[in-house]
Amino acid sequence: MEKKAAPHAAVDRALRLLILLRETESLSVTEVAGHLEVSASAAHRLLSAFRARDFATQDAARRYRAGPALRAGERQRTIDDARIALRPSIAAVQTELDETVNLWVLEGVLVRNIDGIESTQALGIRLNAWERVPAYCSAVGKALLARFSDAEVERMHRGGLPRWPSSRMTSMAQLIEHLQQVRERGYATNLEEAVAGVCGVGVAIRSSLGGVIAGVSCAVPTVRFSGLRSRQVARTLRHAAEEMEDVLIGAGSGR
Repeated sequence: MEKKAAPHAAVDRALRLLILLRETESLSVTEVAGHLEVSASAAHRLLSAFRARDFATQDAARRYRAGPALRAGERQRTIDDARIALRPSIAAVQTELDETVNLWVLEGVLVRNIDGIESTQALGIRLNAWERVPAYCSAVGKALLARFSDAEVERMHRGGLPRWPSSRMTSMAQLIEHLQQVRERGYATNLEEAVAGVCGVGVAIRSSLGGVIAGVSCAVPTVRFSGLRSRQVARTLRHAAEEMEDVLIGAGSGR
């Protein structure tokens, strides 16, 4: 019969498991048992408790990885690092285009705005007009989804496309077809799909910092938006994204 651990020993093992999950890519039950010097059944019970609280997840190979609850603080620190590192680039793009420029990160099937600089024009888009929006009806969101394969995009949206009042897409088939066009062009557009009166262009930043997938967009009032203007904005954003990729590579190597 397995001897019951003293309360302080149980806490110590939980803390050691937290550290293991943070510092190791993946772990089996046997490996955890060895590190903690407990039986496999005890390791499994502890890992099950961690899974129940989202401190651990289990992959298809039945190995355990750090869960979202454990990664949340680390991810936010990484996002803060990206915001600081890319702020000068965002400012340079805004100065060149004099339109509202935003920095976004992909969070599941949504994109979240993490930084931006407003246009100085009398008719401009308010900064942070929306904080989160479904990726499929956002220019930058579509640019980020285009980084994934069709199968991955379908898995991400296995519950269907999130409803959004002004969205023009109603099916996965439409989204998959549209993403192929985005991949061919290297940028995506948004024609009043996120909010009425606002169009935009979005580009993915192909380097990531700590697993954070980011993109940059330019929001333009519909009255100033045209095919020519969208192509001009796209050229500026694509060039800026290349520079941002170099910045993130440098920031990552310095961590």
